[in-house]
Amino acid sequence: KEIKIENFVMLPTVLVNINGQKIKIHLYSNDYPNYSMEYHTQKKSNNYITITPFLASCQEPTFNLIFSETGKIVFYRRTRMEACASNFRQTTLPNGEKVYSYMQQEKPVPPFHYLSGSLVVMNSQFEVIDKLTIQETDKHPALMVENHDSLILDKNHFVLSAYHETEILDPKTEEPIFITETVIQEIKDGKVVFDWISSDYPTFYLNKDIRDYMHFNSIIIDPKDNNFIVSFASQSSVVKLNRQTGEIMWTLGGLGDDFKLDKKYRFFGQHSLSFDDK
Repeated sequence: KEIKIENFVMLPTVLVNINGQKIKIHLYSNDYPNYSMEYHTQKKSNNYITITPFLASCQEPTFNLIFSETGKIVFYRRTRMEACASNFRQTTLPNGEKVYSYMQQEKPVPPFHYLSGSLVVMNSQFEVIDKLTIQETDKHPALMVENHDSLILDKNHFVLSAYHETEILDPKTEEPIFITETVIQEIKDGKVVFDWISSDYPTFYLNKDIRDYMHFNSIIIDPKDNNFIVSFASQSSVVKLNRQTGEIMWTLGGLGDDFKLDKKYRFFGQHSLSFDDK
């Protein structure tokens, strides 16, 4: 039988005796997802791939998976039924210690199909050591995190994201409307050191779909000046935020583009951010 531990389901095992030595064999779950992998390079490395496939309906179990680059299964666990997990990843802390994290859905999926729950942090033995959410400030109530992105900078240092439905006055008609604003919060040693909400910057309302006008996707830290660079898919923009004041330093792409991108370089509905090797 399966044994539930925290949000994970430990998969069935069989104990066999070979020449007096007891060996535990882990079995595949009956609902383990099928997958295929193509390998396109001859270069060998010891890198691993972490993924968390799930259905948007969240009516099927989710698997946190670790593969080798050739597709060999290194580790997997199934989360509890009817609760999506996403964004399973490994992070190396400044002291060299490795931790794992994933976002666990704990509330029904809202209309815009993002998850709402907590960021589960585990040690190298996959034991849960923390469950993180957005803290209350004078700008917003305490919030569950959303499923797109987060940063673990150290044991007690995190950057989290959330969506918050709130009422504002339509900048065109001045009628009350509901929007889903993005909240980005940095927490260090239990204290909020950065708290940013998109509704403080009404220039973003230029987007036609004002209800889901931001749709946060990804955040990285610029190593040159330590400020945040954020991707907002609904804006088709990448935005740099001052990590001290929250002010917008520049906007790349979209209706508020500061760089006057030529048409052939414009992008639409982008997702993840990363730096190249140059």
